[in-house]
Amino acid sequence: MTYASYHDRPYPCTESGCELRFVRSSHVKRHVDTVHRHLRPYQCKYGGCGKYFSRSDNLKQHEKTHQRSP
Repeated sequence: MTYASYHDRPYPCTESGCELRFVRSSHVKRHVDTVHRHLRPYQCKYGGCGKYFSRSDNLKQHEKTHQRSP
């Protein structure tokens, strides 16, 4: 797997001073929400854990730590 070159990343970050570029426009939104706006809308509900995550897939991965046997 290779990283996309600068020219293959047509979508720049919309925040002033950030020079990152992305392959998909949806990745720009995800980046801005998580990095610049610090949004964490997904909360773990296990046993009062209460941790927040920016992406649902990260929450699902975290929830697996609660499901493991001690």
